[in-house]
Amino acid sequence: MFDDLIARINRQLPEAPYPTRQSFVEVAPWLALLSAALGLLLGGRGLLLLRLPPLLAAGIVPSPLLLVSLISPLLALGSIPGLRTRRRWGWGLFAASIAIDLVVSLLRLDLFGILFGAVFLYLLFQTYFEYDRRYFR
Repeated sequence: MFDDLIARINRQLPEAPYPTRQSFVEVAPWLALLSAALGLLLGGRGLLLLRLPPLLAAGIVPSPLLLVSLISPLLALGSIPGLRTRRRWGWGLFAASIAIDLVVSLLRLDLFGILFGAVFLYLLFQTYFEYDRRYFR
């Protein structure tokens, strides 16, 4: 059922050239690692992991958007083994990570994040069938 949905979406999108799709599949684990590292250390969160414990200790409750933005880098980190072995569960975790980033960027009106998320989601949809359904080799 999900395969049919992805196929229907892909038919409506312009097809990416095969070398582009293949290159994206090969560098996706590195992109996930880079996305996770930047999401945890830099970006709009600015060393969030170092700021969060003092905020909680002081009784200041961070915004839900700030807490939701922590989920995306963790999903990206979790997707790396699956992306390296070309498994669909890795694809799914990375797609969820990018989708969450895209929603957060839309809520923050971050143009770069919106463009980044849209391009990555497009390439992820284009490469869905390059990943194997099996969970283990």
